[in-house]
Amino acid sequence: MGGAETRTLLPTDYESIHAAVVETTRGRWFLEEFARRNRQSDTQLILNALRDLAAGFAHTVDAFASAPPHRTEEGHEVGHTPEPLLQRGREALVAMLAAAERIQEAAWLLQAKGADAECCAVIDAQVRAIYTAAPLQELSLLGLSHGAGKAA
Repeated sequence: MGGAETRTLLPTDYESIHAAVVETTRGRWFLEEFARRNRQSDTQLILNALRDLAAGFAHTVDAFASAPPHRTEEGHEVGHTPEPLLQRGREALVAMLAAAERIQEAAWLLQAKGADAECCAVIDAQVRAIYTAAPLQELSLLGLSHGAGKAA
């Protein structure tokens, strides 16, 4: 095999190889097992990205819950300390968008591999919903930032 030339296979080559492999029980089993393992791998990509997305949301909630109270010069509590809270919010937003991007790429990969188009469309629609919500989150952080400047 070391001296054999590699060449690009044509669609007819793939069809011939497929026909030869599916002629035997063992060949059919191999193709089914290969497809199952590929689906597991793709599913794991999406699950990991969803886990990262959930962690981003949890990070944002934790940031709000754990931020120390902000006090006026007179000592009155007026909310949470602005800057650390805003920084945590920005970091969480970046992490959520990165996770959404990985989910979308995995959905595109699944669709390219012939996965259920309707399922891939549902995943893609949810990612678009995340992308649509992100600017609103960013505007909220910007508004908090401007409000924090007035409170400080």
